[in-house]
Amino acid sequence: MHSEALPVARKPLFRGRARQLSWIAAVVFCLLFWGGVLALMV
Repeated sequence: MHSEALPVARKPLFRGRARQLSWIAAVVFCLLFWGGVLALMV
């Protein structure tokens, strides 16, 4: 019973983790983009 309930409890955690990683990737991309723009301007 414990092994059957494990994947059900793991799915929402994985979904939240993927959403968090997507937000972090977007922030890093924006920082790198603006860093490149500032480097080209200077």
